[in-house]
Amino acid sequence: SSGAKLLAEGLENVRRLLPDAVAAGVVVMGGTDLVLAHGAVADEAVALVDYGMADLDAVAALTLAPRTFLGMPAFAVGEAADFIVVDAPTVPALAVPKLVVRCGRVLVDRRR
Repeated sequence: SSGAKLLAEGLENVRRLLPDAVAAGVVVMGGTDLVLAHGAVADEAVALVDYGMADLDAVAALTLAPRTFLGMPAFAVGEAADFIVVDAPTVPALAVPKLVVRCGRVLVDRRR
């Protein structure tokens, strides 16, 4: 379909332009609203790395960059936090988080 063709062309443009954009200081923020299922953040990180971002930059694009862009602190006292704890700031570590907290509630705890 023409929509699928446009999406494929757009993703190829991202693949081609992303490394230069990052090198130029463009802030990249990830999201799963185009082709990935809601909540497939680790898959988004894999795609960003496949498109030329360093692991740490891909992790930041999905975590700190959006909050910073919105003028929000990383964490605020008294705020119900959403966060994960991983073994390392790498994309593979995102797939197996040690701790997942959503709205201040522990959803996954693999720390032991």
